[in-house]
Amino acid sequence: MRYFFIIGLPQHGKTTTSKILEKLLGVASGSTSDYVYQALALKRGVTVEALRRIPKESLRPELVVTGDAICAINPTGLVEGLIGQGVTVIDGVRRKAELAACAYKLKKDGHQVMVWWIENPRVPKIPDNTEVTQEDAQKVIQNDGTIAALETRLQAELLD
Repeated sequence: MRYFFIIGLPQHGKTTTSKILEKLLGVASGSTSDYVYQALALKRGVTVEALRRIPKESLRPELVVTGDAICAINPTGLVEGLIGQGVTVIDGVRRKAELAACAYKLKKDGHQVMVWWIENPRVPKIPDNTEVTQEDAQKVIQNDGTIAALETRLQAELLD
């Protein structure tokens, strides 16, 4: 089986890329942010839907702390949870150790692992806890146009 890790800086199009790959490949996609939102909702005693109505940038510091706490307990827990749900296109991995450990385990189990960095030069760099860099990816995908243009670029990359 082929797994995709879609990495990059905040707001550069990782989840959009994941959703496009989900459509093109006919597989499930998911974001590590989904797990972090669930944990934060439990901590606050609210629903995930209520949290999603708050602008993400307002929540970012608390989301970072929550994600860091989860990964301190189990460095691969966010990704393992998604894989356990049948997800093969995963976006939002931010920690180098998390990416390396997950990729190693999947390869050891005989799976193909693709790591793509999404770069949007139109978006300023937003400070957060992203440790992964372009050097951690096998491909850098430029997200510098429309969603349709990104889909065309991804189709070409899949054929490459």
